[in-house]
Amino acid sequence: MFSRRAADEDYPNTSTKRKRVNQQTVILSQAGTQKKLTDSRYVRVSYFPPLALDHKPHTENLAPISGINPSPRFFKELSMLRTVLLSLTTVLLVAGAALAADVQVGDKAPSFSGLVGVDDKAHGLADFKDSDVVVVAFTCNICPVAVAYEDRFAAFSKKYAKKGVKFVAINVSRREDLAAMKIRAEEKGFNFPYLRDDTQAVSKSYGARVTPHIFVLGKDRTVQYIGAFDNSMAKPTENFVANAVDAVLAGKTPQRTKSRAVGCGIQWKR
Repeated sequence: MFSRRAADEDYPNTSTKRKRVNQQTVILSQAGTQKKLTDSRYVRVSYFPPLALDHKPHTENLAPISGINPSPRFFKELSMLRTVLLSLTTVLLVAGAALAADVQVGDKAPSFSGLVGVDDKAHGLADFKDSDVVVVAFTCNICPVAVAYEDRFAAFSKKYAKKGVKFVAINVSRREDLAAMKIRAEEKGFNFPYLRDDTQAVSKSYGARVTPHIFVLGKDRTVQYIGAFDNSMAKPTENFVANAVDAVLAGKTPQRTKSRAVGCGIQWKR
């Protein structure tokens, strides 16, 4: 029979309580591990303190529950789980540092070259050296958000080309290829360079996360604006990119330099 005294002796420094459970015993650890044992009597739920990586639990004094003991293997797996969680935490911290290293407003835009376009020619940022402003849009053919903006991209390119602004679209989708891009460009009548970032190296260097993700570059190719094209896919009331470009052309700093880019998350190649 399970007793409170036995619990205190067998599990020192833990919070132990009894619970009536029908056909189930659950032992929970702070790491979130669950182990289910069959029992129809009073059972306990124990909250174990975190285990050190070199922790070697003592199991010889554990009182049996209907003849069933937590085995050494259980504690070994618990310790292994904690190691995995620590490793994942490290990965997340590293990833966070990487995100913090993305291109920021005021930074020099990463240069690129050798991106093949739907015209079968290789293009690079230096090709647009005569443009006062370059707008780089990371996009694709299949994302509904990106598709919804295709006509706006074309209209913007037509309106601002005479003002010394170059709009450049870069396809970053791992599920598409140049052949599909050519079909799309012909169907929509794209009036801007549509390039393929096959290795996704350019999109990563800029810190693009979704499609579409827009970067406005000034005459000296410093980043002046990052984010969405406007504030609504349906009925926009504020044109972020156009306003930023107008400010840069006027020799001013855009009033709004960032917005949250909304679109489909980029699927990275492995």
